[in-house]
Amino acid sequence: MSSRNVTQFTHFPMPNNYPDFPSAQNMRDYLNAFANHFNLRDSIELNRTISYVRPVENNLWEVTFSDG
Repeated sequence: MSSRNVTQFTHFPMPNNYPDFPSAQNMRDYLNAFANHFNLRDSIELNRTISYVRPVENNLWEVTFSDG
């Protein structure tokens, strides 16, 4: 379990009414709100197997999926 201050994204703070140690439901709701706020839903792919990941530069990552 991590504290709200350590877990939240810098430019998207958790709601003030969340406890110091958010529950799994709080985290689910927060991550859903984050994805909605930054329009990330179309970029999210579920049930994919990743075979390789490495940081490249400036918060960019190289990701290879097992199916190419």
